[in-house]
Amino acid sequence: MNNIDYSVIFKGEHIHSSNNVKFLGIFLDFNLKWKEHLHFLAGEVSKQCYLLSRLSRHCNISNLKAVYFSNIYSRLVNNVIFWGSTSQENVERLFKMQKRAVRIICKKRKEEHCKPLIKSLELLTLPCIIIKESALLVKKNCDHFNERQRKCLIDKFSLSISERSPDVFCNRIFNSLPVDIRKSVSLNVFRRQLHAFLVGEAFYSLKEFFERTTRL
Repeated sequence: MNNIDYSVIFKGEHIHSSNNVKFLGIFLDFNLKWKEHLHFLAGEVSKQCYLLSRLSRHCNISNLKAVYFSNIYSRLVNNVIFWGSTSQENVERLFKMQKRAVRIICKKRKEEHCKPLIKSLELLTLPCIIIKESALLVKKNCDHFNERQRKCLIDKFSLSISERSPDVFCNRIFNSLPVDIRKSVSLNVFRRQLHAFLVGEAFYSLKEFFERTTRL
């Protein structure tokens, strides 16, 4: 299917289809698997890790964290609700870049186990960033779907490609959160409780999150 040429003629000029296109800073691929975008993003974060490494010789942890939030976290969180449902393989490459940045901030060797460092800095792992932003999207727009409608939406598309769409994917994450967090009385309380929960758990994958929350 990827080899089909959907070329059109516009004002006498042939416009050919492409498997990848950059639109508003996002690389869109033919099947919306986000591999090209995650590859690009990993490269950008890698450049920022080099900057952090140079700065680590002269800056303390507090200053390095500020650079991390400005130059790396801002890239990780941007448009994450769209590409967050990509494969674990795609996420893992970018996650490795994030862990590299954490070790640089803490001035540790690359062999150092990263989860304790992430918790000590009170940062969110990349899977936790995906969870947080997805859940916040649902909470901010909860008037559009009550709990029953959200569950029906998930059941309807659970076996189709549509489960990767933001509405289905984000609703699945929201419904997997602990009940006391989902039932928070306000958005600010929800945000604080969710952030504290994710910092404490420091999930390394979405699979780990879903397995953990089903046991709560």
